[in-house]
Amino acid sequence: MSEMRKRFIIFVGILTLIFILLVCGMVSFFTRKTKILKNDVIVTIEKNSGAKKIASILKENGVIKSEFFFLWHIKSKDAATQLKPGRYKFPKGKVTFDSVLAVLLKGEQEEQVTITIPEGYTVKQIAELLEQKGLTTKDEFLDYITGLTELPYDYIEITGDYRQLEGFLFPDTYQIPTSWNNEKIVNKLLNEFDKNWTSEYRERAKELNLTTREIITIASLIEREARVDSERAKISSVIHNRLKKKMLLQIDATVQYLLPEQKERLLYKDLEIDSPYNTYKYIGLPPTAIAAPGIASIKAALYPEDTDYYYYRAKTSGNGEHWFTETLEEHNSYKGK
Repeated sequence: MSEMRKRFIIFVGILTLIFILLVCGMVSFFTRKTKILKNDVIVTIEKNSGAKKIASILKENGVIKSEFFFLWHIKSKDAATQLKPGRYKFPKGKVTFDSVLAVLLKGEQEEQVTITIPEGYTVKQIAELLEQKGLTTKDEFLDYITGLTELPYDYIEITGDYRQLEGFLFPDTYQIPTSWNNEKIVNKLLNEFDKNWTSEYRERAKELNLTTREIITIASLIEREARVDSERAKISSVIHNRLKKKMLLQIDATVQYLLPEQKERLLYKDLEIDSPYNTYKYIGLPPTAIAAPGIASIKAALYPEDTDYYYYRAKTSGNGEHWFTETLEEHNSYKGK
């Protein structure tokens, strides 16, 4: 083999090695640019902290995977000298070098409030919770919802009443800036519902020949009635079966919705309240949902168990379970058991 050919082979080998190293480096760089935070992370950057010190703090707190690649990133953006001190909160979820850099360039973060909206909360209860957190007042929040005349969601019916959003303010944990007004808060909660109301769920609702509002109303009934997860689909089957037979639903939770305060046990006089929400007096679903259902109840509303049950009664054991029966005679036989 000639000397020139040997040199050529060595040269090609070096180029190949360099190429492999570059590819590995780029892969490593881009995989290290993204991280998933399992929990919120609070980081304090003191004054006069240089880029290297800031990168070290972020790495120690688990916000970034690599100091080296983060420094490389900010230097490539010519931002190493522009990072500002402050107390920063990085919420759980995906963070990237760009998102971290944007926060550090902006400076002291806006104060935020963590708020958890439980499954089964009504619009009124959500308004009260927001007031407790100092984000708005109950009356202002309800007035804002009542005054809404249009929304970018065709499945929400505008009625000029605060109940028009019942069931659509999605229960979850949120980080809400203290400067947000009612419009931004409502948009955030509605957007979260829309993200969770998937195309699969929309198609399934069509298969059942039910509207989004009707599914969410059924889901809200399940949310307020079910105490055991495994019974959600059974309770759903009872509701669907009764609707098909045009029977009164006779669901206590719809009457409770009408009362100023929840009762441990309804009285006969409560069942006589004249309202379309009273399913002891009016056939069919209530005009709106009666609470904000979670995903488990929404799934149960869309996929009821295939049963011939038309009745259920709470067991006296107090563990939240129910007896499910096909006939009224069977249903009555479990009274007091």
